[in-house]
Amino acid sequence: MMRFAYYPGCSAKASTRELDRAAHWLAEALRIELVELVDAGCCGSCEIKNLDPERHLLLNARILSLAATQNLEILTVCDTCQANLLQTSRLMRGDVGASVRIVRKLEGVGVRYPHTPITRHFLTIMMEEFGIERLRGLVTRSLQGVRVAPFACCHAFRGPGASPGARGYLDDAVRITGAEVVPVRLDSDCCGFHVLMSNEALSAKASGKFLSRCVDMGADCVVTSSPLCHTALDMFQRKAEAVTGRRLDVPVLHVEQLLGLAMGASPKTIGLDRHLVSARGLLDRLTV
Repeated sequence: MMRFAYYPGCSAKASTRELDRAAHWLAEALRIELVELVDAGCCGSCEIKNLDPERHLLLNARILSLAATQNLEILTVCDTCQANLLQTSRLMRGDVGASVRIVRKLEGVGVRYPHTPITRHFLTIMMEEFGIERLRGLVTRSLQGVRVAPFACCHAFRGPGASPGARGYLDDAVRITGAEVVPVRLDSDCCGFHVLMSNEALSAKASGKFLSRCVDMGADCVVTSSPLCHTALDMFQRKAEAVTGRRLDVPVLHVEQLLGLAMGASPKTIGLDRHLVSARGLLDRLTV
């Protein structure tokens, strides 16, 4: 059995608790032990990074230290958390001056930083440790006939915390379930999450642009590996409808839910009943 230090981030423990439930179900199905990092704190998303870069590094280095002291690799379920931790890891390994400064500050408040652990998103771990064929062999409920639009988070494939192959892994996850990949997302697309609090109309315009294209291209649902993207695309979809002036009604699933559903999880167990945009129409087409 593989063991990982589980860093769910803030959203998976609050606004998107279904993601945490789906991650635990999937981990158990794959015989992965999740050792949750207690009192790990927030990675700072992008907001703290913009206001106070040094504090942002300290927050993420402290999270890394919690896993390092247990000699465990970190498993994340949020692309933004993954990007922040990965960016910090790269700096701690590659910038000796910054690394020494951060370690000294952590030691000043009683935090030991023995080494920099590896950090990977759950999706990346599944693809790299299990592989497509082995995961496909665990599918007991084919999603054949379902058209899925993958929405890769911006942080996953561009910027200093980007992970090579992240976009391709999301497409592969859809294919593993037997569903069809609908290539809706453009490089210029954004879910609008990071301007939600300051400009809700602009955020809704951004998400509405993508979701409208999903409707036009006949996608049955969207799948994402980011709870922040899920928040913008699912919870605020009615705002997007108001801005675009059309009915969208596109269910948005976490990739852990999509894979869990294909591997036999009951919809309620993985929290598909918690979404604001109902997945009922999608589920009615499957043997659930």
